[in-house]
Amino acid sequence: MAAASIIGSAVGMLLLIIVAYVIVNSVIYSADVVTTAQNSATSLNEVRLNTHMSLNKTLIGLQPEGLHFSVTNDGNEIIYRLDQMQVYTWDGELANYYTYYNPSVPGNYWDATTVEGTYHPNHLNPGEDMTVTVLGLTSIPTKFQITTNNGITAQITCTSIDPLKC
Repeated sequence: MAAASIIGSAVGMLLLIIVAYVIVNSVIYSADVVTTAQNSATSLNEVRLNTHMSLNKTLIGLQPEGLHFSVTNDGNEIIYRLDQMQVYTWDGELANYYTYYNPSVPGNYWDATTVEGTYHPNHLNPGEDMTVTVLGLTSIPTKFQITTNNGITAQITCTSIDPLKC
């Protein structure tokens, strides 16, 4: 009878050790996942803090293909994904949304007609300018803005008296 008690105690201890092992490993794994997620969020916020762009008020104009304006990367980060940027225009209360030019999908488009610089083609490096054409726009809107894929915006509001002096 004493042997059964010892065997029962040994099995109980073994089960306690297994359960403790599973709990400790799940806590360690959860802490690792949370740490990785927090590092990713911190990196994204750091990129957002270092991203800034502005619109050049003197280089706004209409051409036959649409509205032209100049965007300058004033921040410390490279703006990589031009194809994920959007342009919004407002004409009074009416808002329009333009995506990067893609001839295979119907819709309203904008295109980067000139991206200065040689270090990273089709990326906007710090200090570089990009000429944007909003295709098909025939008048200067009262307000327009460009937005990066990480949520940074630059906008200009034009006066109704002289829309070329925004």
